[in-house]
Amino acid sequence: ARRARGIARVDARLRERLGTQGVRYNLRVVLRGGRRAGKTALFERLAGRGFSDAYEATRELRAATIAWAPRDGRERCKVDVWDVCDEAEAEGAVDAASIDVYDGAAAAVFLVDPRDATTLDYVVDKLRGLPGGVDAVVLRSFADAADGSGLTESDVAAALEPLGRRIRVLSASAKTCAGLDTLHAWLALPFLRLVAGEHRRALARAEERLAAAEEALDA
Repeated sequence: ARRARGIARVDARLRERLGTQGVRYNLRVVLRGGRRAGKTALFERLAGRGFSDAYEATRELRAATIAWAPRDGRERCKVDVWDVCDEAEAEGAVDAASIDVYDGAAAAVFLVDPRDATTLDYVVDKLRGLPGGVDAVVLRSFADAADGSGLTESDVAAALEPLGRRIRVLSASAKTCAGLDTLHAWLALPFLRLVAGEHRRALARAEERLAAAEEALDA
């Protein structure tokens, strides 16, 4: 798959942290959502930047790198977050139509605006094409604006049930940061699956070497 051109460079401080703390794993997370679902606001928060009420449509795929660690702190992980654009405005810009955004991804965060049911329709449709090896969570955004109306977490979960795969539903606000700690904790699921997969491959390689060593001695 073609690499996105909009990859944000790691700033000097993060580059120093990643270099000195022995990061071993690289986790890619893609953000997807319909128009005005809060995807870009979440991306800015995850990238360590501030919040803006101004709406700005995603014009092409953007990415940022963040440092993250599970709560037990045993490993350090470099997380690449992709803010995915379905159809770029500029000719030749990277979007979901020009590359497979799930190629190499370990997790996907889908955003739903509880005030707009069409954003849930979008998520259900995109989830049908999500590869089985990619962990998914649906984030009910704009939790700060909740007034008791609109889609609840139960409504979202019910819409996802026919998909036949376990998908957690969380609520969060990019404006107040409420719920983002739970999203950070959820990242442990795809991360530990990544770690487990690497260990299984390492074990398979060790068993192959063991068998080869035994065969050499028996020759």
